[in-house]
Amino acid sequence: MHYSEAVAQAAAALITAEDAEVILEAATAKRDAARWDLARLTFENTNSGGGIQVQEGRVPMRQWAADVSEASGRSFGYQTGFRYKAIWVRFGNPSPTGEGVERPTWSIAYDMVRSTEPPMAERFADISFQRVARDASIDSRRDMAAELLSDPAVADAIIAQPETRRAVYESLGRQEQRAEAKHNTIRASDPVGQRLDRESALIDLEKLLRTFADQARTLVVAIGALPERSDGAVNPHLFLRQSFVAAEDALGSVRSLLTTGKSDIDNFLADVLNGGQ
Repeated sequence: MHYSEAVAQAAAALITAEDAEVILEAATAKRDAARWDLARLTFENTNSGGGIQVQEGRVPMRQWAADVSEASGRSFGYQTGFRYKAIWVRFGNPSPTGEGVERPTWSIAYDMVRSTEPPMAERFADISFQRVARDASIDSRRDMAAELLSDPAVADAIIAQPETRRAVYESLGRQEQRAEAKHNTIRASDPVGQRLDRESALIDLEKLLRTFADQARTLVVAIGALPERSDGAVNPHLFLRQSFVAAEDALGSVRSLLTTGKSDIDNFLADVLNGGQ
């Protein structure tokens, strides 16, 4: 590349970068202006003093946040609403003297308000935990739990409790069961999906039988001879016999599948429907 070509390309890159920066600055200014408007509207249309009772011309913050979210199709949490309202109270209102004070940038105002917010425990210090647990809606308790768990120290302390950890695991189990049930329902109405599931299960069964056969032969050779039963001792072969019976029963189901082309359950249902004939 000749030097003149390099200069031309560098000049073009500089122009593109500076033009993009101008566009970005304009977009940022537009975004911040919209956020100041949202903060003002939140201040003007929600209950003053953080009250939850109906006040003329105003609504509770939770309702405002839900209505804004629904109308916009975007998420706007009620805790974010409180923060926006605090920003407007601190920086958005005109100076009482009319002289006016230049607002900080939105990002600076946001960080300043957020840094002065009291910890979660202090914000809810005047609320009885028992009352919240008893009377608050599921949504309210969910939001409080979510905010508490957003603190890693709180989350670690909660998970360290065996009963709480068990409750979390049980909830995850229920979620998985619901997801699996939904998946199975969809599969049940999808002939192609059913065929793929059957083919996959057939392949898995073949692999399982092959692995069982190989490992069983290897282990039998390794055992050589069963140990003798000592007087008064529990039969050392009991568990092996019980497992063998279970494996033999399972292999019987596979034999039935290969012989009849159907599972034991399908054969049983067909027999019942035919009156046992």
